[in-house]
This record gives sequence, C-alpha cells and structure tokens, in this order.
Amino acid sequence: MEYLLIFILQLIGVGFHVMQKIILLGDKHPDKNRSQVFSAFLYEDWDTLVVSSLVVATHLIAHYIVENYTDLSLTSEKYILWSFGIALILGYAGQRLAYKFLGSAENFLDKKVNDKLK
Repeated sequence: MEYLLIFILQLIGVGFHVMQKIILLGDKHPDKNRSQVFSAFLYEDWDTLVVSSLVVATHLIAHYIVENYTDLSLTSEKYILWSFGIALILGYAGQRLAYKFLGSAENFLDKKVNDKLK
C-alpha cells in the first residue's frame, strides 16, 4: 500500500508542474483552447513525461532497496513519512527539471502563432 501512496504522490507532484505549464502556455496563447494547449504539450513534451516516469520508477526502486536490503536506522517508523514527502517533491522537481532541459511545447506554440501571423 505504501508503494501505491508513493506513486500517487509522485503523480500529483508531476501533475502540479504539468498543469502549471499548461496554464502558463494557455495564458500566453489565448487564441488556443485548453484542449489544444494540452494536446500540444503532450505532443511536444512527451519526453519530459518519460523522464518524470523514470524519476518515479527510480524512487520506488530506491525505496524498495532501502526498505528490504538495508538495516539502516532510516527504516524506522518515520522513514515512510519522509518517503511520502520526498515522493511529492521528486514528482514536482523531476518534472520541472525535465521540462527545463527538454521542454519544447512553448516553442512549438510560439511557432504556430508566428506562422499564422505571417
């Protein structure tokens, strides 16, 4: 059950950043409706979501290793609470970093608008 909670918290963290970008892109391009902006984001920035998925998987694997293969004091009762917090932060920060280095939806929408204006 704790792995499901970690996964859900990571997805919420990724969702926070994705929705932040979609809202900013929508505000920047008011001629596009939200579904067009969302589609453009998914089409152009699928690679950022893949990287975020790898961050999610890495954290789940690391949690499993620490929990099952170590006798560190980290595996105390409070370790799981730390892991929940880390999951939310890693979800958001992982997506933020992936978007920073790989994000292209903003450029894609800008190019479409500029092409229409010409």
